[in-house]
Amino acid sequence: MKNNLRPLTFLIASLSILSGNAQFDAIPDSNATWLNTYLQYPWASILGYYYHYDQTDPDTVIARDVFKKLFLTSNTGGPSDYIGALRDNGSGQVFICDQGSTTPAIWCDFDVMPGDTVLSVFSWWMEDVLIHDVDTITINGTPRKRIALSCPSSPGWTGDYWIQGIGSTGGFQFTNTCGSVSGNGELVCMTYNGIVQFGSNIGGSGDCAFYLGELDTQPQQNRFIVFAEPNSGLLSIQQVGPKHSSAQVTVFEVAGRALGTWRMINADLLIEMNAWDRGAYVVKIIDQQGKGSSHKFVLY
Repeated sequence: MKNNLRPLTFLIASLSILSGNAQFDAIPDSNATWLNTYLQYPWASILGYYYHYDQTDPDTVIARDVFKKLFLTSNTGGPSDYIGALRDNGSGQVFICDQGSTTPAIWCDFDVMPGDTVLSVFSWWMEDVLIHDVDTITINGTPRKRIALSCPSSPGWTGDYWIQGIGSTGGFQFTNTCGSVSGNGELVCMTYNGIVQFGSNIGGSGDCAFYLGELDTQPQQNRFIVFAEPNSGLLSIQQVGPKHSSAQVTVFEVAGRALGTWRMINADLLIEMNAWDRGAYVVKIIDQQGKGSSHKFVLY
């Protein structure tokens, strides 16, 4: 009897050790940088926000847990300031604690399934997030869990993700899955140990601070603004600067079905939306030089 129990006891103990050692690495806790942009409506000025950990004194204790200090530099000038702290709990959740607060909030949650609702997610304001889909992508040869996000009041992918090892594609403060009338945030760069993990040069060396100096806070001549006006039921597409170029505009549902194609010629464009269902949409614009851009919005 004793001999028969010994292998079983060993197996249970081994499984317990494996389970205890299993840790989900959701976000780097050092040597990482992020760059977010924020396009303000309706002026089209671009704000750049560069985030990085404190390399000299990285730890701070909040609510008895160790967090990693986060600093912010803006392209509008000024010094690098402490703006909060991050904590990866090892079980799939990343918490953020805003400067001056002692109450952490969820920033990303990778321990989810499609259809789950994550409550009070950190953004400009706390909002609930509906999980639209869960899959895995490979970045720099590393498989990463990816969570597609949607708005509980208007199900359908909004264009934002949580990506393991990277964070939110909407940025630290701008993942508004239920939309915003003031602007649109986007993650444009993320690096870890000096290697680009997200952005235009994945696998290359660098630091997201480089891109901060490349941003222009003033509107550019060939930039387009896409803005859904719920009160009027119109989708407004504006060209910043002189109206001297033409462009082709196509609106898609997030599932990929095209709703129509319109032509902008030396003027802004208004598109009637009253017949469209609530949900997320993607607008693709091709200018007269053949350069394309994509813009997302949510219709309520």
